[in-house]
Amino acid sequence: MLKKLVIIPSLIFTGALTWVCLINISDLPNVGFSFADKIFHLVTYAVFMLLWYFTCKFTFNFSRKQSLIYALLFSVVFGIIIEVLQDKLTTTRAFDVFDMVANTAGALLASVFLTFNNKFQVKNN
Repeated sequence: MLKKLVIIPSLIFTGALTWVCLINISDLPNVGFSFADKIFHLVTYAVFMLLWYFTCKFTFNFSRKQSLIYALLFSVVFGIIIEVLQDKLTTTRAFDVFDMVANTAGALLASVFLTFNNKFQVKNN
């Protein structure tokens, strides 16, 4: 029962991420390309990917492979949509291809972790 509730933090995280990515940031200084910003994107989308992987696996009862594929696709597509929305809906944000690269890298990093973790668990069982 508790495993099925993993969708709640996934939805909260997704909503919070959407809000943070689309709020007005005109009062913040523009630092241009920031390595710390890209690390933030990478870590955020790794967490996003992990949350949605566990949601697919435990809430929707998908297999490990299906969960991995769906969560990865959702993470990458969500990251692209957010970047497009930043360009189209806000005046203080801009479309940044490097943000999309960092988002995708974070989701892929989480996917690699899950793949190796799953292989390790299978070998130990």
